[in-house]
Amino acid sequence: MTVLSRRIATFSDNLYEQACRLPVSEFKPWVYQQLAELLGVDAGIWFSRSDMDNPIPRYYKEDTYVYQLPDEFMENYQKVVNRSGQTDPFHQLLLDNPNQVLLIEQAYGGRENWYDTLYYTEHSGLFDVNDVMSVLSTPKKDRAQTIHVISLYRLGPGPGFDQQAVEVFTFLYQQLVETFRLNLFNRINQDFVVNRPAGLLAVMDRFGHILDCDQDFEKLLLLEDDISLSALMAIVTSDSSCGELQTEKLLIKVEFHQGMFFVSVLPIHFFAKLDSEQSQICRFILQGLSDEDISQRLGVSHRRARYLIENLFHQLKIANRNNIFMLLKRFGFER
Repeated sequence: MTVLSRRIATFSDNLYEQACRLPVSEFKPWVYQQLAELLGVDAGIWFSRSDMDNPIPRYYKEDTYVYQLPDEFMENYQKVVNRSGQTDPFHQLLLDNPNQVLLIEQAYGGRENWYDTLYYTEHSGLFDVNDVMSVLSTPKKDRAQTIHVISLYRLGPGPGFDQQAVEVFTFLYQQLVETFRLNLFNRINQDFVVNRPAGLLAVMDRFGHILDCDQDFEKLLLLEDDISLSALMAIVTSDSSCGELQTEKLLIKVEFHQGMFFVSVLPIHFFAKLDSEQSQICRFILQGLSDEDISQRLGVSHRRARYLIENLFHQLKIANRNNIFMLLKRFGFER
């Protein structure tokens, strides 16, 4: 194994560990610090959101992490795009070739040609950027459509990115996207240890699109035929940092953290239709009793108790014991 291979393997191992350990605000900075050592990266941008319908760039600080570049970098880029009156050729190349690591020279037939363009003379050159390597990662889910544009820059005089750098980044970027998702949901599990929102969870961007969600989140929203999703989007796309809405069937709470919206969805009168036996099972779950203990308390076989518990989960549209425990606590269900 070469020195580079060992460094890549170490980075990959640490990546998953740090995704579970770091808060959302620190994950992307940590990644770029490692890429700086691994690939000689001087600066970069990691853009994460779901809306690609509007002509890009349409950037917001909340969904764009900028590494080692001044705050005016993105603002100036937007001005150059407006002045040019056309889409950035490199950006268009990324759109046309998703999930492929590309060098900026490929959009212009060589870096020398790029140096003669408005995008260099009025933007990149002003910030000492001399080479760019980027990838646009497209989603694989129907609804949780997170799109990432991860760009690595080299500044000042010196060599640009070579083919080896392209190959290494091609190997790594999918891991970056995967650990981004892991980091998001780990944030829920770690930071809401005491006051974690009960119910089905999702993370949304400020355009109201789902970045990722618990598997049953969409099913619950469909109870409202997308009415509650529209109302939810109204909260997310407003200027408020948190909000709450109630429909006939659902209570939806939204909290804003680090450029993303963490959403919990709870059915109204969740336990109103439970019979006495099901209510009793809920109390046993709150007491932390096992399936075997519950079967003894009910005076039924273990198999029958398991059936009753699973039927309860199905009726309440809850995936597991932990979720129903959190819901019982949230609603103040009596033991």
